[in-house]
Amino acid sequence: MNLNFTLPLRWLGLCAALALCAGSAGADVVTTYATVVPETSATTSATPWANEAHATLAPTCDNCNTTSCQYATNSTNGNTTPLSATDFANFVLPANHRIVRVQVDVSCRHNENTTATVGFRAFAPNHGLDTGWRDSPSFNSIAVGGAYVCAYRLGAGGDITALDANWTAAKVNNLQLQVRRQAGLTNNTLRVLAMKVVVTTEAAPSTPNTPTNLRATAMTATSVSLAWNDNASNETAHVLYQLDPGLDPGVPANWRTFNLPANTTTHARTGLAAGSTYRFQVRAANSVGFSAPSNTLVVATPTPPTGSQFFINEFRMTGGGTNYIEVAAPAGTVLDSSYRVLLINGNGTLGDTRFFGGPGTYPTVQDMGGGMGVARINASLVAGTRRGFAFVRVLGAQTQVLEFVTYRGGSSNAGPITYQFPGIGGVAGPVLPHVLAGGMNTLKLVGSGCHRGYFQWMPDTTPAGDLGTPGAVNLGQSFTSCP
Repeated sequence: MNLNFTLPLRWLGLCAALALCAGSAGADVVTTYATVVPETSATTSATPWANEAHATLAPTCDNCNTTSCQYATNSTNGNTTPLSATDFANFVLPANHRIVRVQVDVSCRHNENTTATVGFRAFAPNHGLDTGWRDSPSFNSIAVGGAYVCAYRLGAGGDITALDANWTAAKVNNLQLQVRRQAGLTNNTLRVLAMKVVVTTEAAPSTPNTPTNLRATAMTATSVSLAWNDNASNETAHVLYQLDPGLDPGVPANWRTFNLPANTTTHARTGLAAGSTYRFQVRAANSVGFSAPSNTLVVATPTPPTGSQFFINEFRMTGGGTNYIEVAAPAGTVLDSSYRVLLINGNGTLGDTRFFGGPGTYPTVQDMGGGMGVARINASLVAGTRRGFAFVRVLGAQTQVLEFVTYRGGSSNAGPITYQFPGIGGVAGPVLPHVLAGGMNTLKLVGSGCHRGYFQWMPDTTPAGDLGTPGAVNLGQSFTSCP
């Protein structure tokens, strides 16, 4: 015949006493909450047990006999003195935590020098939880103070976490225990000295913190480089959202998404349309869900400059020496007799016509980057003289003005030169923005791009500025492919 008794439990939470409640929500901290139900014997021997080895360390348990030990199986029907609600405090689940493990430890005492087992059962009638009877591993008696005692921890057999997938404080506080003597123990020999319930909690999973300060760090007509602040430590990915031009931001399906690895803080978007407006947001994500969206970044891609791929690129003007005019053109262009440079006098009359070669010597423009290159012709250019330069192509009676500029020489107030081109009429050449002075003899284009619109005129201020770079890409200049 098995004798058993039921102990309704309310757990004494040691969170405050052990300072285990510290930590902010979302921290990856595992906190253990332990409760101990000590022996409550006669007044003269009421010693609370403080550790799992208490049965062997505290011989006063021998004073717990069949009439004074609260948990003794002191009769054949197994009736025991029940625990009241005041014997235990409620277990309180800390904010933003979840229960990940519930374990019950039981320490027993018996008065027989024998090997025995103890039966254990945990259940919560109102929550459908029941372990059923479980036999403990066998234990041997330990003689203490003339009696035989045993400090037994139920161990893995007491892990009841799997009974429920969603443990709550209410379920823990409604848990009850039963312990009964099993094989090897005779009647009136089993004493339960203490029980401990360990509730292990951890910070409940939460959505990641929101990324902030989404910004553009670089931009071209067809691309934008993005950066943001990653404020999360528990994300598994970032998701970038892009709204293309003309779409309604209020329609979620209009936003394109791009999945990025965790801890990403930069991303470049390419293939954008020039002169268009895009919107971007970023969120952090994990298995729980998504953070709130970052700030919305509105990006207006610039409209690329316009211009011809045939233009004047550099010229050198001195009182003597080798002077020249250099032009730029697409690689592969044969600068035959149709291409020429007209030197226009300050009064608007033609001063000279220069060709790039003759039959059999016409140069082919070489690729010096981005499918562009340069070529030069020598010309007599006098420093300080107001002069117009026209890079043209003549096809029959028609003249195509590829570029016409006015260099104002020593006169800062001189306006543009106008020249009457055959088949076109009067065309004014814009005035270049610089006057060569202080021993500087060369004006050149600088910048990076694929046509005239990307470059600006500047004096050559290098130590060899009086020589320039005829027939080569200028210092401070690079040719790139057009988008």
